[in-house]
Amino acid sequence: MSNNRLRVLVLEDSTTQTKIIKRLLLEHDCQVFVAHSAREAFSSGELYEQDIDVMLVDIHFGEANGIDLLGPLQRRWPDAIRIVMTTDSKDDFGGLARAREAGAHLVLRKPFGPGECAETLQDVRNLLSTGERREHVVVLDDSKTAGKIASNLLSSFGYRVSVFQQAEDAIQRLNYDHVDVVLTDVFMPGMSGHEVIQLVRDVWPEVGVVAMTGGTHGGDQTRPALDRELQKSKLLGADGVLLKPYAPPELKRAIRDAESACLSRKREQALKPNIQDMLYLDDC
Repeated sequence: MSNNRLRVLVLEDSTTQTKIIKRLLLEHDCQVFVAHSAREAFSSGELYEQDIDVMLVDIHFGEANGIDLLGPLQRRWPDAIRIVMTTDSKDDFGGLARAREAGAHLVLRKPFGPGECAETLQDVRNLLSTGERREHVVVLDDSKTAGKIASNLLSSFGYRVSVFQQAEDAIQRLNYDHVDVVLTDVFMPGMSGHEVIQLVRDVWPEVGVVAMTGGTHGGDQTRPALDRELQKSKLLGADGVLLKPYAPPELKRAIRDAESACLSRKREQALKPNIQDMLYLDDC
């Protein structure tokens, strides 16, 4: 990566989408190359001579499947960051999950705007410079104001942040993106924070959870009532709890506690004997 300018290869068969994506990248001073087909991506003499830093690959890439191209692309540009894109369709959530399993560093839902583009490029630069992606926190709060406050604080701490007001939307993000910690309000319309905690702990045990509340369903804001709700959250599997309003150091400490708890769970899981190994030993 010369002069800190990213060289980006966009593999997109839609002319309209290509123009939108290229414009967003040029606004961030990226050098942009485009391939409208798999043949063009691998046979273009101009592309072959380029040291590409990052590739944006559409899943539905003409007649080709973008996920199937990740392997050949990695062999051609082994040091490039691979990002898989797809349309804003629930049918493609599974595709994005498969893309991560196939070696994609990051995933993007289209259409994406300037903010998402900037966040993604920041992640790319972090991966290129340190080999590590930023930790990703999903904030779930039905209050727009509370969500924005949490997002601004977490961003200032260096986290990548996604904010949702409905649990169902946050769960979709968990289905296809890499998430490190979920910060959820306890009381929300629809699926409650307690239900979210249980779901995350059952389906995504590697994800940390922090529960927060500033009041109960009955409007009881006394400290004993709030403490009971947070204690219930911990019993359901929350790694940390927060009373709203909270101070920045309290938020940072709760997120770090959740990350530490996740690391401990991963270590414990790694120490557990593999079932196949146990069967092999029994046969000996």
